[in-house]
Amino acid sequence: MQSEFLRQFMARHDDFRLLENLQLTCQKHGPYTNARMERVHHDGSVENLPLIGCPVCNREAGLEADLQETNIIEHEQKFASAEIPAKYATCMLRNFVVADNNPEFARLKSEARQKCMDFIEDRIRSIVLLGMTGLGKSHLGASMLKGCIQTGRDGLYVNERKIYRDIHESYLGRKDILTEGQVIAKYSRVPVLFIDEIGRSSWTDHETQTLHEIIDYRDSDNLKTIMAGNLLPPDFMAKFDDSFRRKLDAYELHCRWGKWEGKQ
Repeated sequence: MQSEFLRQFMARHDDFRLLENLQLTCQKHGPYTNARMERVHHDGSVENLPLIGCPVCNREAGLEADLQETNIIEHEQKFASAEIPAKYATCMLRNFVVADNNPEFARLKSEARQKCMDFIEDRIRSIVLLGMTGLGKSHLGASMLKGCIQTGRDGLYVNERKIYRDIHESYLGRKDILTEGQVIAKYSRVPVLFIDEIGRSSWTDHETQTLHEIIDYRDSDNLKTIMAGNLLPPDFMAKFDDSFRRKLDAYELHCRWGKWEGKQ
């Protein structure tokens, strides 16, 4: 096959010359034939062309490059579909700064980062980030969501109030928006869901029922959930009853260090 290809190639290109056929051996694929060739340029100079190497390796390298490109595209699509706000675009666990002038704060932040890594690596199914404003809870939540996406899972960011807004808009009956069932399915089925700014809704009976239904489905399918909000642990317990917390099955991380300065 190779000699026929070369024969046709050289018939069309008289500036290439075949010097010899070499019988070589690839450590991975065994014997193969390579052609040692030269090219005569218009000025009369001669260029010795490099050997092309094992043809099977070359094909595999091409396939590997195609696969790598496909993986990159799929990875970018997963990030885009996760709807992570632009302000969290650079948030990662590695740039959540642990160093602190207060040794106790540094210890707490280091432990928090480890718990977030435990979540990404499936040692924790769900996690709730609690504490006052400005402590970097959304940074940590976005970092965990990204970490899960990097391991190949689909993820989604949503503000709690947007869930209820999507439900309310579904009653408009327009064909260009999701139905109530589709909204519930969207937030129930994604492998990793980050619900940010919990506790800021008025929490009507219908909103309470909606969030409970989503968590029920996620619990049944053993899916991962992140929640974060400006609540202290007693506030979280008062707002979310025992049944909800049991089905959420979350590690409750109380963020108690100094105010987050951001811009890492």
